[in-house]
Amino acid sequence: MAAPLDVVFKLYAKDSKTVKQDEVPDIVRSQGLCPTQKELNDAMGKSGVSGTADLNAVKAVVKALESTRQTDLASQLKDAFATFDSTGDGSVSISELTHILTTSGEKLDIAMVNEVIHMASSGSIDSFGGLMYNQFANEAASSVDMSC
Repeated sequence: MAAPLDVVFKLYAKDSKTVKQDEVPDIVRSQGLCPTQKELNDAMGKSGVSGTADLNAVKAVVKALESTRQTDLASQLKDAFATFDSTGDGSVSISELTHILTTSGEKLDIAMVNEVIHMASSGSIDSFGGLMYNQFANEAASSVDMSC
């Protein structure tokens, strides 16, 4: 959980009522946001940040960048897999998953699909050879660095 914005701002501002412009990105990221440098620059420009920024300007930058908030990767993966779970039993067949990953969206080659499947622990594969996606999503998400 992120520290409240006003608390983080005061840590950077010390005895001042403003922070340096180059400190704003760190304050923004402390709020769980993960903007690109371009997004940061645009938001700071629109919020009038130039040289220094007061708390209201930093709040405006944070508000403008709310869409860049880090999300729960495991939940996103579970939701994506659930779309292909025709029986609702929490699993997707490996053959169906292979077909989806090689023919839809950003297509993966078979070597990449095999790599994804081999990442699954034995606890993620059911007795019928299906991928138990809730377990797999938790394992996959824990292995990914989601920091900015």
